[in-house]
Amino acid sequence: MTEFELARDWVARNLSFTRDAYVSTFEITIRVLGGLLSAYHISQDQVFLDKAVSAFLKLETNYYYYYFRPHHYALYKMMLTCYRCLL
Repeated sequence: MTEFELARDWVARNLSFTRDAYVSTFEITIRVLGGLLSAYHISQDQVFLDKAVSAFLKLETNYYYYYFRPHHYALYKMMLTCYRCLL
């Protein structure tokens, strides 16, 4: 089993966004969502896209809450556009 396959299996089995916690919206966007969407783009493996959508939907309330903060709203608009394109 390759390193990629091991990582893919870990993501499929262990990565979830069910726990409520305070997180940096910016960091989660660029690192988690960016990483998952990049992995999907390279591999076309649906697991990565499903996890990215799951993460976005969990974070969507954070983006909405920060509607009046320009840098957060810009991230929200960008991610919402990406999410709609993926559907």
